[in-house]
Amino acid sequence: MKSQEIIKLRHELALLRRNMFSRKSEKIHPGQLTAFDDDGVDTPGEYEDIAIPAHTSRRKVKGHGKGQFPDHLPRTEHTLELDAADRACPCCAKTMVLFGVDVSERADIIPTKICIQRYLQSKYACPDGHGVIAAPMPEGVVDGGKYEASVYAHLVTPVVPWLLRHSSPG
Repeated sequence: MKSQEIIKLRHELALLRRNMFSRKSEKIHPGQLTAFDDDGVDTPGEYEDIAIPAHTSRRKVKGHGKGQFPDHLPRTEHTLELDAADRACPCCAKTMVLFGVDVSERADIIPTKICIQRYLQSKYACPDGHGVIAAPMPEGVVDGGKYEASVYAHLVTPVVPWLLRHSSPG
């Protein structure tokens, strides 16, 4: 009886040492979960033929940049064009040719409604290769920002009455 208990305890100690100090100490051995059950004596080598599945989960790769707005939000497009007089090349006075459109999106809040203001910025190039001109973007609160002024106003508005109530006079 005592010899069986000694054998069991030595086997449990060997399992624990192997799991703590071996190369793959972070993995759980299938026999470890039942190592301390009192229903019987484990024999050494009983669990060695059981395959342990490899760790398969991967970390999510974080994106970079501003990110995209969800597709389900409504969008309003604003086409930004240069006047005909501004399309003249400053070097040769020839009319510049449209060669592309830059797309910028900013979130806008209309009370209880969020929509996206999409700006299509026309770009013109001189046919002789003298330069490029683009229609100017409307001013934003933050240069190159992702949100219209209404979003910032919507966020700040609930704070203003609180500030007025809690600000010290003069």
